[in-house]
Amino acid sequence: MIDVFRLLIGVVLLYFLPGYTIVQFMFPRKGEFDKDWDILYRIVFSIGVSIVVVILIGWFLGALPPDPTTGKGYFQGSATGFPYIEFSIILVSAVFFVAGWYRGAYPFLGRLHPKLARKTAAPEQGPIAKEDFMDLLAGLAEEKAKAEKLLKMYEEKEKVSTGERRKYYREKIRETKARIAELGAKIEEVEERKNAEIYE
Repeated sequence: MIDVFRLLIGVVLLYFLPGYTIVQFMFPRKGEFDKDWDILYRIVFSIGVSIVVVILIGWFLGALPPDPTTGKGYFQGSATGFPYIEFSIILVSAVFFVAGWYRGAYPFLGRLHPKLARKTAAPEQGPIAKEDFMDLLAGLAEEKAKAEKLLKMYEEKEKVSTGERRKYYREKIRETKARIAELGAKIEEVEERKNAEIYE
């Protein structure tokens, strides 16, 4: 059981963690890779970048001169001596994790403590093509319609529920109303921006 656990830790450390923190640092905004497949892109890129990072760390440790007191080199892990490889990977991951957090890549940390909350910088806004404008508005309108259907369902269930279940649906109603208001504001913002571009 311990060997399986060590194997899982090793796989995550070698093939995912450093690449993931670097990808999060470079692309902190959700949906920045792709609207529908963002998570999949991040996982794939994380694996690829991790392999490159581990190779570079190995090359760097191997290029260092051996320790004059022990005569051993620094290209060694916990299985053969001092865990220089693991320590280097964790150090690189920690540095990019902090840098990614600073850029707002981990919004869930704000739930742990308000001081840990960081917002991502707003993307630069260029002119919207007519086709992109229509797709964007259609997507927002569709999402708003779905939210409105959900709201009706929650309101109906809230009427026939009692106790904790009623509280649950009240909270869902509050969240859904906030989402509908947010989507309405986004639709207005996109329409105003497009009108401003047309009449400039």
